[in-house]
Amino acid sequence: MKILGNWQPSSYDERTIASELRAFCAEHACEFTYSSDVNDVRSPADHRTVGVDAFRWHQDNWGEDTPTIVWSNVLPTEIRDVGTKESIPVRPGDVVWFDNQAVEHRAPENARDAERWFMRIRTRNKPE
Repeated sequence: MKILGNWQPSSYDERTIASELRAFCAEHACEFTYSSDVNDVRSPADHRTVGVDAFRWHQDNWGEDTPTIVWSNVLPTEIRDVGTKESIPVRPGDVVWFDNQAVEHRAPENARDAERWFMRIRTRNKPE
């Protein structure tokens, strides 16, 4: 797992977040698996309808080994080591790049009640 830095968008809307976060990640040698768009961004309203599975520890493998980047402005995604189950500290605004084979994650318990923006990006390459 690697924290690429702490980041905030110039404004809070789907298009700005998608565009600016992808540019930030590209500066850190991230190779994206597909062209990201606003469907990868969750607004505060979207969090109110997130299914219960997002709040359980899980891995987003999509049937393959897919490294992932996550970001949220508040209430960061909770991440822990698969083997030790030890939590890995993440701050609001941290851009976190992780190997789905090595860690599992979940949405924070009170994400539905917060003004939380979130984005997930899949990458071809793993964090170094």
